[in-house]
Amino acid sequence: MTAEEQIAALVVELEATTYHQALRTYVERRLGALMRDDVTRVDVAMKRRGQLEELARLIAPAALQGFAMLALERRAMAAAVHAPATTPAPPLGREWWLDPGEEPLQ
Repeated sequence: MTAEEQIAALVVELEATTYHQALRTYVERRLGALMRDDVTRVDVAMKRRGQLEELARLIAPAALQGFAMLALERRAMAAAVHAPATTPAPPLGREWWLDPGEEPLQ
């Protein structure tokens, strides 16, 4: 399975969790409440705009993809720690007692 397929599968799994569903419900209700209020002061309107943008980021697909990428990274790190070392040691260079360009006696 490619990395893109793994990310897509994790995003689907994350969207199916009850936590994400509860978060989406909360954010949608909060966005609706913020948009219903009639605000006449500029500073309050700008604060509300910032709140709307931050809340919308919580349920954006990019946020879930970011979580999925973090999960894949942690899985890869855990697999690397638990995987046995099967790579052979790199070959040694010249012997320490030989000068560069000097051939060993036979």
